[in-house]
Amino acid sequence: MTSLPDLLNEAKTGAPPPRYGVEDVVAAGRRRRRRRNSEWAIVAAAVILAVVIGVPQILTRWDGGPPVLPAVPDGPAPSPSVSGLAFSFHGYRSGAYQISDAVWLYPDRTGARVYRAGTEDSVGGLEVYRPGVVPPGGAQTGYRKGTTGEGILTWTYADGAYAVLSESIKGTMTEDDMR
Repeated sequence: MTSLPDLLNEAKTGAPPPRYGVEDVVAAGRRRRRRRNSEWAIVAAAVILAVVIGVPQILTRWDGGPPVLPAVPDGPAPSPSVSGLAFSFHGYRSGAYQISDAVWLYPDRTGARVYRAGTEDSVGGLEVYRPGVVPPGGAQTGYRKGTTGEGILTWTYADGAYAVLSESIKGTMTEDDMR
């Protein structure tokens, strides 16, 4: 047991030095403020990203949906499906030609390659436009020659919806083949 004079001497010596100084307290406050500001910035960026991605997704759902493609005499009709901003169709066979599954997808059109059945050589391309979108060559339907002499066939597959079949190399398909 400690004696009374020892206790009085110990009490007289004073308190121990503080654990944290003024600089430590100020630095901790700055770290807290930086963390709080960065959290607000992250939340704001997430909200902006959700609006930028979400609003176009919602607005494109009100445009009338996927096109209705005609039945193909030599096989099953291609079945359109909606996926996000673009629409698609599955490949099919028509006469001596095989149309691949959709290869390129855009918000206004979908395209596929055309092959001679049983070969890997592409002889043309098929672009199917959404209803209301006019192809670059105009709304004139029928067969015509392109700027480099390749054959181009345009037709409507639904009200205000166009499809364009074009040769990839001049002379690979005749007008009768394209029709």
